[in-house]
Amino acid sequence: MLIKLTLVTLLWLLAGNVFAHPGGHYHKGDVLNSWTLTNGQIVMGNFSKGYGDQLVLEQLGGKLIYVSV
Repeated sequence: MLIKLTLVTLLWLLAGNVFAHPGGHYHKGDVLNSWTLTNGQIVMGNFSKGYGDQLVLEQLGGKLIYVSV
């Protein structure tokens, strides 16, 4: 029982470092799409996900922008 508890605790502590990474998917030098909004503003970023009436664009360094469609 003690071995199982120790193993579960160890896996729980390491899980934050194993499954996540800082900075997002795009870094300096990567190519980003340009999006022209209805107000004429140009936003640089790549499609990350969409739901309902919003798109989520990911910019350099992992910054997320929510755009209404």
